[in-house]
Amino acid sequence: MRETLSCLIQLQKVDSAIFELAKSRDQYPEQVKRTQAKVEECSAMLESLSSKLQTLREERSTKELHLKTEEEKLRKWEKRLMDSKKHHEASTLAREIDAQKRLNQEVQEEALRLLEQEETLKKKVDEIAQELATLRQQFDKEKALSDAKTKEFDSKIKALEADCGQYTKHLKKNVTTKYENIKKRRNGLAVVPVRDGCCTGCSMSLPPQLYNIIIQATTLETCPSCQRILYWEEGLEHGIS
Repeated sequence: MRETLSCLIQLQKVDSAIFELAKSRDQYPEQVKRTQAKVEECSAMLESLSSKLQTLREERSTKELHLKTEEEKLRKWEKRLMDSKKHHEASTLAREIDAQKRLNQEVQEEALRLLEQEETLKKKVDEIAQELATLRQQFDKEKALSDAKTKEFDSKIKALEADCGQYTKHLKKNVTTKYENIKKRRNGLAVVPVRDGCCTGCSMSLPPQLYNIIIQATTLETCPSCQRILYWEEGLEHGIS
């Protein structure tokens, strides 16, 4: 059983190293995902604002076209007024001209208001476009770094995984299965030492009888609380190279 425990301890050390490498490796793709989310959010905002800007431009263009038509109409009425010889016709034209001038003034003011809104929105669109360009550059850099780091970490992990075989070959299948199941449930940590009468995996104080059994290292014992495999730190581990 001491040989089994020794192999499990060494296997756990290798797996813990693999776990830490994988955690470090996964930080890079996660950062890429966060930046990608920002790119998508910024891109959606730019698309929305650009659509609003286009709507403003079209609305202003319609107003200006309408104003041009009405001003042409006004010029015709003014010419008729100048040519008119009848007082009644002249009075009617004068009233229509005054009304048309007020209407044209309102349309012109509305077109100017739309132009101001358009200019303000255009500045915002330009700012968002610049932000998006910066985010895309950041994304490209982070993606390249992530791909390189992932390859680097995967290479190290592969080498360590190969080392696991020199320990698993000495373990019975049921022991390996038990170890793997605990490792999956306990965030990669299946084998832990007992220190000061406590499981270092969950800090539970072990019953004295169980503690004595663990010291003897004749059976494979687990923590009653976290179910991790236990060994006596002050004894077995020091005898392992």
